[in-house]
Amino acid sequence: DQISRKTKWMKFYEASNGNLYVFCDNLNCQRAIQGEINLALSGLSYNSFLTNLHGLRNGKRAGKDGSIWFSQRRGNEK
Repeated sequence: DQISRKTKWMKFYEASNGNLYVFCDNLNCQRAIQGEINLALSGLSYNSFLTNLHGLRNGKRAGKDGSIWFSQRRGNEK
């Protein structure tokens, strides 16, 4: 349920000192997880880095810096 998911992301936030690195199976999963994180940690300052294994296997890299992290959010960005 939504409360247990929020609790999970809060624990991850606390354990990682606000630096979340997440590997997902595919782009749909990645987008869903990014949305969950944004909702659960709304109002907090955190860094999130997400990628998906399907894209990596197909040779995809982030456009800006060529990294494996397709979605990068730093600090208070929205």
